[in-house]
Amino acid sequence: WKVIPEIGTDGNWWIDGLNTEKPARGPKGEDGLSAYELWKDAVDKGEMTNKDGSDYTGGNTWEEFLKWLQGGDVSVLHQYWTTLPGNEGKTIEQFIEELFDCHCDGITVGLQFEDKCIELNPDGTLKGTYSATLRIGGKAGTSVKVTGKGVDLSGNITNDQTPITFTIQRGDENIPLAIECTEGGNVVNKTATIPALKYIKLGSATTVTQVQGEQKDVVVITFAAAPVEVFVGGTLISSANGIVEGSGWAVSNEGKTFTKTYDRAATEQKPTVQAKGADPICSTIANAFTIPTLTPVEVTGNPVLAVIPGNNCNLQLTLQGTPGMTVTATYPGLATPIKLTESPAGTYTTTGIPRKFTAYDVTVEAKMDGRGTVKKSVRVEGAFLFTNTLQVTNNNGTSATWSNAIVANEFKNTGTEPIIVTFTGRTGNAGAQNIKRNSPSHGAYPFILNLQPGQTETVQFYRDYTITFANGNYSVNYTVSNDCGESAASASFAINNQQNYKAKFTKPAGWGGPGQPGGPGWDPKDPNAANPDITFNVEVTNAIPNSFVEFQLYNGTGYSAKFRGQVDANGKLTQSVTMPAKDLAVALDDGFAIFRFFKTQAGNQLLDPYNIGAEKETVKFAFE
Repeated sequence: WKVIPEIGTDGNWWIDGLNTEKPARGPKGEDGLSAYELWKDAVDKGEMTNKDGSDYTGGNTWEEFLKWLQGGDVSVLHQYWTTLPGNEGKTIEQFIEELFDCHCDGITVGLQFEDKCIELNPDGTLKGTYSATLRIGGKAGTSVKVTGKGVDLSGNITNDQTPITFTIQRGDENIPLAIECTEGGNVVNKTATIPALKYIKLGSATTVTQVQGEQKDVVVITFAAAPVEVFVGGTLISSANGIVEGSGWAVSNEGKTFTKTYDRAATEQKPTVQAKGADPICSTIANAFTIPTLTPVEVTGNPVLAVIPGNNCNLQLTLQGTPGMTVTATYPGLATPIKLTESPAGTYTTTGIPRKFTAYDVTVEAKMDGRGTVKKSVRVEGAFLFTNTLQVTNNNGTSATWSNAIVANEFKNTGTEPIIVTFTGRTGNAGAQNIKRNSPSHGAYPFILNLQPGQTETVQFYRDYTITFANGNYSVNYTVSNDCGESAASASFAINNQQNYKAKFTKPAGWGGPGQPGGPGWDPKDPNAANPDITFNVEVTNAIPNSFVEFQLYNGTGYSAKFRGQVDANGKLTQSVTMPAKDLAVALDDGFAIFRFFKTQAGNQLLDPYNIGAEKETVKFAFE
């Protein structure tokens, strides 16, 4: 802030609107003494104090008096005073003379304003308003009228101690003011000048012109007068010594025009320009010009997939767009994106997109530093996918055949390329009551089938079972892959539990033929009919391994045991039975046989029966 000391209506010195409490005139009865004389006399007597109450220990010269009065070097105040309208070239003695004018008319005039850097809009107009404060002091009741170009103000001084103030807007020219003060019929005329704003104006609108075919712009800034210093974006680009080396700016037009070529960037560039002349001449232009962002990259259409002749594993991906981009492709499960090759300019390709068994999306990203990113996607599906050519013939069978312990499934490659079938394991039948048999015919899990085009291979799987031949199943899990290392989704098929055993009765020799027991004309009820012993074989398979079995046939009044034995570890037992022909005829006529299975044997007794149910224990009795 710049201030002018003034004498208040209370007779004290006022600086920046503050009462110094120091009288400008001598005390009552000593009107002839000046402020300096009174001060010097007090200093000489050692009775002077500073404003803070401490003892004053300085000298008694005029300049020391002024330092004591305002707390600073009087030469600084004088230098500013000479910049005010009408004071150019005046000496410090003239300044001191006017500073300590007694203002015997009782009216004091002060002017307060700030010469700071003026803010301009990019078009050179003032961004804000700048004002000066006019202070007029006098006796209470004094009316004041202030006039000048564009100024017509009036008011009254209401307090001897408080000056009236007027705020007057500054402009490009000085505004001389006429001040008329009236008190008790007496008129006192004063003058003051509102100083013009001091700043460097634009000579013409700043221009920004794009360089043809490039991501660059030429900026031209022209001032009405050559500045001493120019700052762009807070960096000094020109001084009294000329353009700062490395700034990229050039100056012409007698130091008034500044030119620079800017590279566009990812974000807009809107620097602040500050131009300075002789102090305090200064202008600041926020967002003085705008450098547009880099033109965004462009992609033409969508990515295109194509089959590669002679390459069954991969696909070609092509993208068209702005030359010079970095283009990458990625898809689920890919750790490192695939970089596409540009050739020719603006055409980007890769042959690294894999064919798979299931559809998936490829995301293509095209970007360039500062020019943004474009993302596109393409779905790999239809003809671009592998076909699972494995045909599985599941021979698990129906409940009527679930007495077989072994299931033989066929696996056929119906395609034109080799496939690999990997049996990864089995799931299900986790309970303790489920008894698992051997591994499949091709070995323990996991195991592999390599199937050439058209090849079929059979794999035998064993059924699980329970001691009650209850239902249930387990799943065989497998995957199909190819020479490209791609796998189809995991699949499975079920193997149902064995839910019964099998029994077979072999027709014996000497039975059923002409003239033979069981043959035409033989009547078992005829007392005279032949009744030889007949021996036939009973075969049990797929029974509970290592169980004990009792075989029963009908004897005319009930069922009686014909043999007891133990099946082997595979659930198999073959036993011969010999009985009279007429008894055999009774059993065959009944048509049923009973097999009962037991866990243990003690002597001739079988213990701990397996409760597989009567419907399973009873089978048809007939010779094959």
